[in-house]
Amino acid sequence: MPGITLLFDAIERYYASLGATDPQARATLAELQAWFESRDRTDPEAFERFCLAYAIDPDAIRRMLRRALRRKETLGRIDPPDT
Repeated sequence: MPGITLLFDAIERYYASLGATDPQARATLAELQAWFESRDRTDPEAFERFCLAYAIDPDAIRRMLRRALRRKETLGRIDPPDT
């Protein structure tokens, strides 16, 4: 299940990059945000393709990530999702 592993890794990297101040971590966050927000289904490694393959609601993941970002911006902390 390499696809689902890639998806979990991307979520973990997103959370780890929240609130980062160094340029590399901020670039990683921007790249991950673009990947999660993309509606592309043509690229074999597109977020929506992974979600489709594993019957995951992409908008639910987007909402979770947006909430984490807002929480970090307003409260200065995040609570990672239960795993």
